[in-house]
Amino acid sequence: MTTLATKMFSPNFSLDVLTGEIATAAEQIQERYERQLGKLAKMSETVNDGAPTLVGECGIPFDLNGAEAYRAFQAGDRSDTPWTPHIIALDLMYNALDTLLINSTQWNYTASNRNDLAIGDGWNQEDLSIFSRDQQTNPADINSGGRALAGFVRPYAMATQGIPQKVKFDRITGLFDFTFEFDPSARRATEVFIPRLQYPGGCEIEVIGGVAELDLNNQRAIVKAERAGEVRVVICRKP
Repeated sequence: MTTLATKMFSPNFSLDVLTGEIATAAEQIQERYERQLGKLAKMSETVNDGAPTLVGECGIPFDLNGAEAYRAFQAGDRSDTPWTPHIIALDLMYNALDTLLINSTQWNYTASNRNDLAIGDGWNQEDLSIFSRDQQTNPADINSGGRALAGFVRPYAMATQGIPQKVKFDRITGLFDFTFEFDPSARRATEVFIPRLQYPGGCEIEVIGGVAELDLNNQRAIVKAERAGEVRVVICRKP
């Protein structure tokens, strides 16, 4: 809420406007997200004896810190450096979602978004779109125009042959660790999205309790359980 209201973000300082609590490290901010989102997940347990949790609005304003990233892009900087605060903020949110095993949709996608504080998403001075036409330098590239993609484009299980137990992704190292309880009645295999953006040089996969088939052209892995019980999938970047 503070990030949305102030359009400022620092991993070294964050104020919880509801409790007055100050976080001075990224880990503390993530723990706060886990507590706050965990309350929503807890509420879902009371619906029809338990229901999935889908956070319908998850994301950040991209004109953070005085729109510094827009000016850097206009000046020719196409690296991730100007988007570092955005990437960290999104990464912490998605880490919390993974920890809690809940789902989300991005807050907004506006095809006409512009890197202009007077325009943004074209409504109410909001600038929440993960895409900007001003940043689309190559329409043939699906990622062109995307903002802070490294913060939210990450591996995840698109379908699970059982019940997910644990999901964790380390953006810095590229280590993805996924555990699920195999359901023998589930006929289809587990499918894991492996984004080329996070694994540009390819990846290595290890499955404990099953086998995997990599299909990097389609950015995915097919995992088939071989025995009852827990199945663990570990993916890492190639050296």
